[in-house]
Amino acid sequence: MTGGGPLLAVDFGTTHSSIGGWCEGQPRIVQDSGQARVPTVTYLPRVGDPIVGNAAVPHTLSDPQATACGIKRLLGRSADEPGATTLRAGSVHRLARGPDGSLLLVLRNEPVSPIQLTAAVLRHLVSRAERAFGLSAPCDAVLTVPPAATPAFREALSRAARAAGLRPRRFVAEPVAALLACAEVLQGGPLVLVCDFGGGTFDTTIARVDAGGIHPLVTDGDDLLGGDDFDLALADGLAGHVFRQHRVELRNDLVSWGQLRVHCESAKRQLTTAVEAHVAFRDAFVAGGRHHDLDVRVDRTWAETRWAPLVERACAVVDRTMARARLTADQLGDVLIVGGTSHIPLFQRALSERLGRRVRGQSASELTVIRGAARLTAPAFTTGPSLCDSQPAA
Repeated sequence: MTGGGPLLAVDFGTTHSSIGGWCEGQPRIVQDSGQARVPTVTYLPRVGDPIVGNAAVPHTLSDPQATACGIKRLLGRSADEPGATTLRAGSVHRLARGPDGSLLLVLRNEPVSPIQLTAAVLRHLVSRAERAFGLSAPCDAVLTVPPAATPAFREALSRAARAAGLRPRRFVAEPVAALLACAEVLQGGPLVLVCDFGGGTFDTTIARVDAGGIHPLVTDGDDLLGGDDFDLALADGLAGHVFRQHRVELRNDLVSWGQLRVHCESAKRQLTTAVEAHVAFRDAFVAGGRHHDLDVRVDRTWAETRWAPLVERACAVVDRTMARARLTADQLGDVLIVGGTSHIPLFQRALSERLGRRVRGQSASELTVIRGAARLTAPAFTTGPSLCDSQPAA
């Protein structure tokens, strides 16, 4: 590992998070149970410390009222801002107003701060990194953030990082980190459009890439558009199917609704490569005095009908970004798409048609941001001048 500067790179995501650093001359992503990404899931048992990551995932089905997912979207948000209404409508949890006006998550009928839940995830990552790199807390860190992250979000993430044994030293915009990972394989001219479609946000950046580094020109995004919304669209469609067949509203049952959301996430992933997915789980609802299982086949065409408005929202952000930069698609050297949601074929087709050109995905695009962030822990960045535009943490 390097010394005298940022030592760890952290990508805190809506659905998955990662941690890495610079080791033996190259970026290294820490593995957790053989996986480079840790589910951003926290389970609060009645007794004992929080359970995080893969070990917490089963509790999203068995004990959803004590298991938190998607907490990145709540960080730094006020209970009174317009986005809070959208979050309440789509959440599998109850949300509450904190004494300071912040948005809190209700678990086991008690309000819990998103900062506390985020710190638990980061603490889990840091403990793995300490063992992998032979470090001891506290460690300096680079933190990735959406390019439109508010000061309140950055402050909340910084507080969670400090609680987890990290010293925040720099923020880097997620699309800029992605460019750092891909800069060596860019094939076109110096102007690059990056679309980062993650679990909770869709972010765009147009940057100039030259020998002096990466220089963001325009950034934009939708902080309430991501893979979670594609899961919700599928779940809404299937809940409507159940209601029409049995007059039972799954959305009114916290456990059933949470289970359906989890199974729809799996179906979404299947539909990135298959034309059909299977959604099935036992005792999904009660109708006519008896329990019923849910067992349906979801084809890609049906799913894409429900996803089309979300993809249109993403393309509208791209339109806005291009307009602000006063560029046309033929002036771009490359168009890169990264993030787990970028694998959805409908999005790839729609963006390619919108721009009238080929877009380039990555084979492991969900790791592109952390690979780029890990490069910022290399000696060239920690001891020399910065080669990308980023802001120091508060």
